[in-house]
Amino acid sequence: MKTKLFIIALIVCSAMLSCKPKPIPGPEGDDGNGEDYIYGPGNITGIYDPDRRVDIIILKSEGEEIEFNEWNWSEGRLQLISSEHYSEEYYYGEDGRIEKKDGSRIDGHFEYVYVDDYLSEVRWYTYTNDVCYRLYKLKYEDGKLVRVVLSKAYSENEVGMYYDIEWVGENVSEIEVKDDSNKYVTYKLEYDDKINPFYNYMGLPLTDRLMLYANVSALSRNNVTKLEVKYEYESDEYVDMIVTNTYLYDEENYPVLVEMERVGNNEFNYTFEIKYLIDVENDGGVINGYEYVDLGLPSGLKWAKCNIGAESPELYGNYYSWGETTPPANGYYNVENCSTMGVDLDDISGNPLYDAATANMGGTWRMPNNEEFRELIDVCRWDWTLYNDKIVYKVRGPSGNHILLPLCGQHDSSLSFEDEFGWYWSSTPYKDELNDKACMLSICIDIPIHGHGLIDSLGEHSPTREYGRTIRAVSN
Repeated sequence: MKTKLFIIALIVCSAMLSCKPKPIPGPEGDDGNGEDYIYGPGNITGIYDPDRRVDIIILKSEGEEIEFNEWNWSEGRLQLISSEHYSEEYYYGEDGRIEKKDGSRIDGHFEYVYVDDYLSEVRWYTYTNDVCYRLYKLKYEDGKLVRVVLSKAYSENEVGMYYDIEWVGENVSEIEVKDDSNKYVTYKLEYDDKINPFYNYMGLPLTDRLMLYANVSALSRNNVTKLEVKYEYESDEYVDMIVTNTYLYDEENYPVLVEMERVGNNEFNYTFEIKYLIDVENDGGVINGYEYVDLGLPSGLKWAKCNIGAESPELYGNYYSWGETTPPANGYYNVENCSTMGVDLDDISGNPLYDAATANMGGTWRMPNNEEFRELIDVCRWDWTLYNDKIVYKVRGPSGNHILLPLCGQHDSSLSFEDEFGWYWSSTPYKDELNDKACMLSICIDIPIHGHGLIDSLGEHSPTREYGRTIRAVSN
């Protein structure tokens, strides 16, 4: 049940049966049935650029969340799909088409081969060697995919299975799975007339069990409402299962909730909640020339989009000793360059003498205190993601909007631990007899908290004030 990320797109998976070896056709040769491969425009271009981008998919069973899947985008391209159990990363060519998919769930990677403007081959390589484990060859007629030829394991020259595809309009209506002499499985599909957000999505896993059936949602313009799976083996023929989907749509006819019921083999009921991306640029506003994000926090607090001194959310920005409003002129973060060492101070938030956010950003900007960081931890959902090729934490608030926190490391005589740890100063001093420490938010790539985000302690292990750390400002 933990690997149902793509059930919305796939509907359900079926087991592949064995088959007899047979020569696999060449790029423009006989397909094994006396027919030539007809390469044409096709609808599989390798470019997935939907008008509305999937942000998260939440899978529930009997009202309980069993999986949370996050779709991460950068510069309009899907970069990473991640959950608590696996991840899948995507790589692109200069033309914007997907060239490779690497995933923890597939035990290797897929390489996508194109002829002109359409996908012609998919090659599956395992982690254990560089030999192609499976080869998929695609055949088109009249601009639509009509057949996929699957090789046997570790053999590019022997056919393992055929997938024959029929269409009604812009949707796949039937898929027959067979070898050279036998038809094993038939999938019959029905659709609604609403928008399919997975159309043209080419990141689906191409395994023995999934293959084109897994990709049917990517091929079809609309959403699957019914799936019938019929097995045929020798003289035995029977319906193995029927899956029905009931959708709730938003005002733009995109599915936001799916009730799935499967009867027959392995009966189940699932609910899928689909949320779509809200661009960071559109989920907040500007205060004194600096952008903020409204996370929908109970306090009403607004968080800055970027660190102080950074022009983009994934960039580190400037480093400050605690209570200093400028970086040290000589670049050394030490006791001599930190004027607050040993000084008994109360909370410095909003004090322009000590608060780097107030001093540098002006307006109502200030450093967050310990309690405000704690609200961010307790109220928001934390997940790591990729943004412009940088590992960052996506902190999602009740509004659905989010901020990104990069792993900035720390600065003393030089920068260290970047992309491994992130330390963010709070405005709250750590009270002891020495008055040389302050509280901070610490995030790390290895320590899970709350089952989602990766967060370390706040205030319990506060460092000395001279270290150079980053600051994310807030405003009421």
